[in-house]
Amino acid sequence: MSEPSSFFVLAKGLMKFAPSLIGSFIAVLSMPSKPDLTFKQKLLAGVIAFSTGMGVSHFAGGAIISYMALPDLLVQDGIKFALGLFGLTLVNNIMSEINPWFISLRQKIFGESK
Repeated sequence: MSEPSSFFVLAKGLMKFAPSLIGSFIAVLSMPSKPDLTFKQKLLAGVIAFSTGMGVSHFAGGAIISYMALPDLLVQDGIKFALGLFGLTLVNNIMSEINPWFISLRQKIFGESK
């Protein structure tokens, strides 16, 4: 029997990331754009949003699936798809909470005022 072609090996490897790719792509398409940005800035924002969604979906999805020991592949794909859709929103919300947390920590440690 002959060896599988490199195209099929690549396609099989990408199928592992398909739910994350689709969810992140839909999130980027539905992302509102600011009218004052140039094309390069919009493209960069889209690439960053896509890669953020992919990263959150792949790593957080894998952690959830591993923690809950989910055997069903459809449920695993659903979790990765949902995290791909909402990964950018999760990261934005977490980043907006980090600055106030650092300010309060600095106030507690150094006694600084606002």
